[in-house]
Amino acid sequence: MNHPQREKQKQNLKSQIYDLLVIGGGVTGAGIALDAASRGLKVALVEKYDFASGTSSKSTKLIHGGLRYLKQFDFKLVADVGKERRIVKRNAPHLVRKLQMLLPVYKTGSLSGFSLKIALFLYEKLAGVKGGERFSMLNRKQVLQIQPGLNPEGLQGAALYSEYQADDSRLTIGLIKTAVAYGAECLNYCKAIQITEKKGKASGAIVEDLLSGESIEIKSKVVVAAAGPWTDEIRKMESSDSENKLLLSKGIHLVFSQEKLPVSNPVYTDDREKQRMYFLIPNRGKVYVGTTDTLSSDAIDNPILEYKDIDYLLDAVNNTFPNIRLTSNDIESSWVGIRPLIRKGNKGPSEISRKDEIIHSDSGLLSIAGGKLTGYRIMAKKVTNLVIKRLGMKTTCKTKWIQFADNPETDDLEKYIALRKGEASQVGFDFIDIKRLVETYGKGCEWIINCAFELYHKYPNSEQLKIAAECHYAVKFEFVCSVSDFLIRRTGHLYYNHNYAIAHLDFVADVIQELLNQSDIERKEGVGYFESASQQALPSL
Repeated sequence: MNHPQREKQKQNLKSQIYDLLVIGGGVTGAGIALDAASRGLKVALVEKYDFASGTSSKSTKLIHGGLRYLKQFDFKLVADVGKERRIVKRNAPHLVRKLQMLLPVYKTGSLSGFSLKIALFLYEKLAGVKGGERFSMLNRKQVLQIQPGLNPEGLQGAALYSEYQADDSRLTIGLIKTAVAYGAECLNYCKAIQITEKKGKASGAIVEDLLSGESIEIKSKVVVAAAGPWTDEIRKMESSDSENKLLLSKGIHLVFSQEKLPVSNPVYTDDREKQRMYFLIPNRGKVYVGTTDTLSSDAIDNPILEYKDIDYLLDAVNNTFPNIRLTSNDIESSWVGIRPLIRKGNKGPSEISRKDEIIHSDSGLLSIAGGKLTGYRIMAKKVTNLVIKRLGMKTTCKTKWIQFADNPETDDLEKYIALRKGEASQVGFDFIDIKRLVETYGKGCEWIINCAFELYHKYPNSEQLKIAAECHYAVKFEFVCSVSDFLIRRTGHLYYNHNYAIAHLDFVADVIQELLNQSDIERKEGVGYFESASQQALPSL
């Protein structure tokens, strides 16, 4: 997945006929590409910006079963995604980490201790949770020992139950790389501008390579739109009279230092004033808080972080931790995402189920929207089954057992990290560096370490050496085209280490530009440099 290979892929896109063209390089599109390619289909995938640059890098970054959907009696959704957690963990063990989630019970909260026990019992039954991960109930004293600073007023106890955390953009990149390993052609910065038809049926698309301005016609037997919030836009390419199927909901997350917000354990709790649940999740020395669920009127490409959204979450946190008193000045970074919900009458965003839906167009275009991050594999399976049926083939889904392409080939990640640390200490990598590299790139960390040794004399500054080695890997193996690709979606530095990212921004740009120049590709200003002001830690505030 590098730029010389990109030119070869473009030639393939021009000259070949594919079984399946997927429009959209988020987690759902990536999952479909992997499922179809692993069944032997000839697959092309295009994404108009970077892989995972939309909703698939803006979630709460949890692989979770959706406990709150029990309130909507959405038992099948809870069961399906609950069981999927173990599959994702098994197939991408370096990307997925188990959490012990603390769910406090308050006298005036939305759940009593008894109803929470019933809910968690049902939740774990539906999700097939094994004995070692089953919930336990804590009394008030135990809760305050685990998480000092929680509001003690009305606190009656808490539940401690298992969930999983994963970087959503890294999960998507892992799926893309695995799909490529199975033969799929996947291109970022390749925008669909027209659905082509033959005898009234969708037969491919005309796409524009945003890096070169070149237009390419891709021919395909089946076309699937997995474009998240942009799904209605793709459908209108096929028919301008297409009815809008989506209700777009905005969700924001705010990032604080763990010193300012000393949350040591992930917390899922009530905003008791608005009777809505939200998360506080520690990660990489920071704590991110979210999310909102409000109707979005923003431009989809650039959702905006508004004061009302910030105030809502600040009030919620300050009610939960009354002695902290966070202000907007304490926010280190943020992200804003748009959920593509399936419109259901006059229901608001919080009332709508997170079920996915496949939309059939008259031309044969298949579109999928809705759903949850955790359920990406099930969604991909349903779509690919329809594609297989339409092509008259007989194959079964294999993704339940497909390991990600960059998995370390070991069951002992701690030992693997320790071994890599020993090798890399000579070029300035410490234990925290190596742990992050393994949890980000899997076995790709070995290439990065070797690259650091090769670049040692070029970059005597230790921090620059480490960044340069990582940039080399990301450009060579992960189709990085811009600063944003690297600092946001490949590394997460802009979210969790914002000052570090800004301090090294020009250096990262220079290294990426140098590598792209070697490939005769010019990084265009504005193409993914920074997609939105809100991702630069609220400069407008």
